[in-house]
Amino acid sequence: MTGDSIPGMARVLAVAEKFEALTAGRGVLRITPQEALAKVTEGSGTEFDPSVVEALGRAVKDGSLELNLPDIALPATVTAPTP
Repeated sequence: MTGDSIPGMARVLAVAEKFEALTAGRGVLRITPQEALAKVTEGSGTEFDPSVVEALGRAVKDGSLELNLPDIALPATVTAPTP
């Protein structure tokens, strides 16, 4: 799927998932919302819908995005204990 054939909610979730992973430190070093926005913006128009990235940018810049991040990131992977 490409462009408008991708459902709108899927486009929003793709941007939200990337932003959350970056700001929560899931799989990568935890970075600030401004740094995460810069990384997401790099994918605008190729990986992410530009209008969704723009909306996220407005929310980050005007402070209306409520970040509820835990003090520590969850582990990137969970492994079963060795018997």
